[in-house]
Formats: sequence, C-alpha cells, structure tokens
Amino acid sequence: MMKEKMIVNDILCLFSCFFLMGCNAIKEDNTKVYVDSYSQTALQQADIIMDGIQSENCEEIADIFCTYIKKNHPELQTDIKAWMKYIDGNIISYDPPTTERGSLNTGESGVEMLVMEADIDNVKTDTGKTYCIGMGSYSVFKNHSDCVGVTDLLIRDLDAEKENKEDSQVRVEYDDIWTIEYGK
Repeated sequence: MMKEKMIVNDILCLFSCFFLMGCNAIKEDNTKVYVDSYSQTALQQADIIMDGIQSENCEEIADIFCTYIKKNHPELQTDIKAWMKYIDGNIISYDPPTTERGSLNTGESGVEMLVMEADIDNVKTDTGKTYCIGMGSYSVFKNHSDCVGVTDLLIRDLDAEKENKEDSQVRVEYDDIWTIEYGK
C-alpha cells in the first residue's frame, strides 16, 4: 500500500514537472519552479528514510537508492543496517525535513543534471543524543538515468561534533558513482 502511494506520488510529481516545463528548455526565470518540483521528491525520500530508521526497515531505505548503486553494490542493505545502528536509542522527535539544491547543470536542451539534498535536523533520542540526518540524490542526470535516486546517506552526531570526536558521523556512500559525474 505504501509503495503504491509512493509510486503514485512520484508519477504525480513527474507529471507536474513536465506540465511546468512544457516543451521548452528551462529558462533562467523558471528554474526555481523546476527545482522546487524536485524538492517535493527529496522531502518524500527524507520521510521514507525516517520511516525506515524508526521501523528498522533497511529495505525501505534501499528501495529509494538509484538503480546504479542497487545494481553495483550488493552490500547496500548491510551498509544501511550498520548506518542505522549508529543512532543511540529510539527517536523521540525531529524537525520536518528541509531541502536545498546541490548542483544544477544546464545545457542547450535544458537541465542535464540536478542534485538535491535533504536534511532532518534535531533528531533527538530517548538517550539524550541529538543527530542530523542527511541524504543526497540525483533528481536529473541526463544520459545516466540509472543514477537518478538517492546516492548517499549521512548521520551526524551533534554531541560528538561539539567534543571534536573523530567518529562524529557515519555515511553510506560509494565513490564509483562520482566517477560517472566527475570522471576518474
């Protein structure tokens, strides 16, 4: 049921993007509208990540990763499980997710690459710890549609950061995806 809702929401979001774009290339004055439409997808992905953490369902989180990572990294679910265990205790509260645009590359035919980031701040646990959870995703990657989706996850232990501890954050990230964008 939840997956069906996600699929319907994704289709509606894509339809909205196409409707807002029309048949023309992106122009400077409507880039914000275009990016905002993808912000909604990033917010939905952040909600799925929080649901997955709270229900200890790494499959739910792995499902929103891009096809490239799912195909080339069979260890993804194991890495997500380890990533989730970094949080000490049960989550009792958190701020609503926020998004911001990362990279936006345009060409003659419009947007060629769009990176969206989402953060969930003030994630508090019943052990008194405070975290920030983040994710990055390619929303558009022309000629590399298998890279569209979540690409990396981050948990920052804000208490450990204040104490300048070396292990103040943990990531799920695979460098080979960056070689597609930046070359070797």
